[in-house]
Amino acid sequence: MQPGVTVVESTIEGAGLPSSTAIPVFVGFTDKNYGDESEPILQQIASMAEYQGVFGGAANPKADCALFHTVAHYFESGGEPCFIASVGGYFELEWPLSAVNISARLTSKALFSELQREPSIALFAVPDLALLNDDDVQTIRATWTGITAGCTASQRLFALIDAPKTIAATENMLSNLNNISLVNGSWGAAYWPYLKVKSSLGAAIHIPPSAAVAVMMQQIDASRGIWKPPANTALINIIEPEYSHLQGAGLFKQDETYINLIRSFPGRGTRVWGARTLSDGSDDALAYVQLRRLVSYIENTLADIGRFVVFEPNNDITWVKLKGVTSGWLYELWSDGALYGQSETEAFQISLGIGESMTVADIKAGKLIMSVSLALQYPAEFIQVSVQFDTRTLVSE
Repeated sequence: MQPGVTVVESTIEGAGLPSSTAIPVFVGFTDKNYGDESEPILQQIASMAEYQGVFGGAANPKADCALFHTVAHYFESGGEPCFIASVGGYFELEWPLSAVNISARLTSKALFSELQREPSIALFAVPDLALLNDDDVQTIRATWTGITAGCTASQRLFALIDAPKTIAATENMLSNLNNISLVNGSWGAAYWPYLKVKSSLGAAIHIPPSAAVAVMMQQIDASRGIWKPPANTALINIIEPEYSHLQGAGLFKQDETYINLIRSFPGRGTRVWGARTLSDGSDDALAYVQLRRLVSYIENTLADIGRFVVFEPNNDITWVKLKGVTSGWLYELWSDGALYGQSETEAFQISLGIGESMTVADIKAGKLIMSVSLALQYPAEFIQVSVQFDTRTLVSE
């Protein structure tokens, strides 16, 4: 990470704080109660029985029901209540629906607009990437680009992207990404290979890894914190990866676009062996999953903390209150181990006031701007987070 990296949250008019840091939405096609590109159906689900009651089962043998089997594994592995976004019905896949249309469904503006209404969603998983042809690199790339663009716009979603199923297809995808970097790649991470699990019907099947990764993130966030790298923790209910790490060893190069390997260790189970985003490497601070998620979490929390300033006088008294509350929360974050430094002054610095973070013109324009510098655990250099509040307007939730 280079010093002075800046992450700016533009005018915030009251953002909601997620109740959990790792609640996922799983996106794809369903048997019933299906949506479409313009009107996806979003529903919170607490169990697989509830999923089947709302969205049906894997009843159509002609359809690749990746979403169904992935969500089943998620709940069997102890996943928390999550969200399902249906963007189409199985019957459409029999037409067949073209790859371009499938991609459009999985990345539509309507979908991300709907997700914005649920501030608890933090992870974005698309098991039905499995519906795309592994050899169609351009469509896969376009879909990944649409996913990371949507997550970037939301400023709170992080994408768990399932890499293509085969070694050859993943090699082709990596080659493409190394030639032309993925825009907004820091807002997602890719995982490979598929995982062999026991299905709800008893037979062994291979499923995309995103559900297993989501459960792992929930465990690590709860036990260690969102700042702990989501890696080197045993995945639950996994028989084995579809390919061994030796078969895919040529895919993983430290100095290129990185896909996180899932591998088996004798006596230690199946583990994610990497915590890299799809960043092009130009910003080291955002090349790591835990740092990207932590920065996003802090931005959203600071936005929530500052909601009380809306309609308050933009003066010293309000600034002292905001700075005090912000300092208290960041102190707790540092005490928990999220920030680097032997003292709180080494861990974070808050600038708020005329000549520090604002001008007289800013105040006349109704802007309250607070600048927070953070020392992240690794790399141990400062990232600049600027938060700006509009004190004149209030957007109802």
